[in-house]
Amino acid sequence: RYHRDMSPTRSRTALVLLLATLFDAPLALGGASPQAPPWIALPVILALALLLVAPVPPTSWASLWVGRALLVMLGTAAVQLVPLPRAVLGVVSAKALELRDLASAADGPVSFAPLSLDPAATAGEVAKILLYSLTLIAAARVLSNRGGTVALLRAIAASGVLIAVLGYVQMALDVHQPYGHFGPMRPLYTATFVNLNHLAGFLGLTSLVALALVLRERGWQRWAWGAAAAVCGSGVFLSLSRGGILAFVLALVVLAVLAAARHLGRRLETATVLAVLLGTAGVATLFAYSRVVHELWTLSDEGTLLKAEIWRPLPSMLRDFPFLGIGRGAFATLYPHYKALPHTLTFTHLENEWLQLLVDFGPAVGIALLALLALSFARAVRQARERRWRLALVAALVFVALHNLMDFSLTLPAVALQALLLLLVGEWRAEAAPVAEQATSRLRWPRAAGGATLATLLVAGSYLATRYAIG
Repeated sequence: RYHRDMSPTRSRTALVLLLATLFDAPLALGGASPQAPPWIALPVILALALLLVAPVPPTSWASLWVGRALLVMLGTAAVQLVPLPRAVLGVVSAKALELRDLASAADGPVSFAPLSLDPAATAGEVAKILLYSLTLIAAARVLSNRGGTVALLRAIAASGVLIAVLGYVQMALDVHQPYGHFGPMRPLYTATFVNLNHLAGFLGLTSLVALALVLRERGWQRWAWGAAAAVCGSGVFLSLSRGGILAFVLALVVLAVLAAARHLGRRLETATVLAVLLGTAGVATLFAYSRVVHELWTLSDEGTLLKAEIWRPLPSMLRDFPFLGIGRGAFATLYPHYKALPHTLTFTHLENEWLQLLVDFGPAVGIALLALLALSFARAVRQARERRWRLALVAALVFVALHNLMDFSLTLPAVALQALLLLLVGEWRAEAAPVAEQATSRLRWPRAAGGATLATLLVAGSYLATRYAIG
């Protein structure tokens, strides 16, 4: 039994630092910059240091399917960085050796080389996976306290509201780049993400988490989280991401179907889904009716399905790298050798995160990862049968899965952290909660939000200052 507890002050501090991480990631351009993971990781490392002095909770994150998936990713990516002798590399990945020799033709054949075609990019991905693992370790400790689940969900939803409001503020100020400095100019709505498809992925997920809180809370809090869901959902429409809009609407439909399948006496779920959908569409119509309609109307235009053309060389890639893949993050280095499109464009990702796993880690490991994630999702669905508000968390995971069929938002820490935490919450068993009342239950949300905001501003400010300093 997990009876003993940390001091209330230490517990609150650890939770605030963990929540700050959830705000840092989207504020730091979603974590798209190579310099972002260290800054994002700082609060969670401090939180983990405080949490590790507490007793070990009865449920370990590594015993859950999502934890096992992260361990497989981390181990495989680490192996991809190990320099191998030429003879061994030729056996494990003959194509990798061929490309290595081609790149070093002037210096002669390589003697040692890693499996990854871009070791620097793979090392960056290892840093991200470590960040995700540390976050889940700290989150598992928080979930072992009463009130931890609600605190995490509130933080995820609140981070979405913050980013959506920043987008509205920048739109009102006629600012068309994140912070007025980063990335290309955008015609309408931008927040803190350089890629608006990624912005749609983040806001869609947070909107559905806010919807879960609507189904869980009572009184004025229900109305507050309903407004939060509508604000985040409207950002999905204003991002003009066709894939994001379609995935968001389909996720709401899935939620309505799941609620109806339970034959609930009350029709709260259906009414809530309709209210959020109408609210988000109404706000988007108010600000950008013609642009949103145009994006949806041109779905079948030539060039819209260009992303699907990127998948054409996939069989050749899997055949040439059958064991441990090309290295996580190395797709930009490999793609020019398989490019089949006549366009001058090049791509850094396969634009389908689920197929990307097969290429990055190899077919065997990729399929194993997909299976582990599917098992994690299945357990979350089973848990949702006990509490109806968990149905919205399932819908959020469905949204992420659908959106990443035509995007790669899961490569960003801002989206990946939230999605992994939802899987963790979805798998977490109610029996894992301690019998004794924990300090987290006594945490006052406004005080926690204030502390998380302060820590976020400090970390994000340091990050942005560094970015400006290096140009």
